[in-house]
Amino acid sequence: MQWESSLDELESALATVLRLLADRATVGDVARRSGYDLPPASWSLLEHLAARGALRVSDIAACHGVDISSVTPRLKRLETAGLVTRNRLPTDARAFLISITDEGVHALESVHAARRDILEHALDGIDAARLAVATGVLSQVADRLAGEPTRPAGEPPPAPGTPPDEDARDGRAATANDQEVGAGSGSRSARARR
Repeated sequence: MQWESSLDELESALATVLRLLADRATVGDVARRSGYDLPPASWSLLEHLAARGALRVSDIAACHGVDISSVTPRLKRLETAGLVTRNRLPTDARAFLISITDEGVHALESVHAARRDILEHALDGIDAARLAVATGVLSQVADRLAGEPTRPAGEPPPAPGTPPDEDARDGRAATANDQEVGAGSGSRSARARR
């Protein structure tokens, strides 16, 4: 019963945080603080390219569950802003690889800094130990929802076309946060439930 109650509270709190972070006023505040005024869907595309490296337009659309015609205008706006580049594939003259530019990486870093400023204000007065536990839990949730480990900050994206490293994922040792919250995400049974 307590698990269900806690799950209900967590779902409600996450929904509220997501709604507030996507609110027009917050998005405007992030744009003002970062110096980059793009819609959340465009930031999502940049995040995707930063995490996975250069991709074909069709792969980007498939990962976002939309049609190519929905992604293309966003990519063109990002390209016009100098945040992504479009390069023809040498093996297929009809296809392009989209990759994030140095300016795109800088833009993401600026947006992350703006979000951290907003979160720092919201987290004022919360004990560092409780914040560390919450961070560990949310990181595990993100990993499990994504079906793969998230890339640590500062780690370069994989080379284009590089498949996920299944062996590294399967051999991942439990972290202190895994043990502290009792999740044990490094176990085969936890992965099997995904």
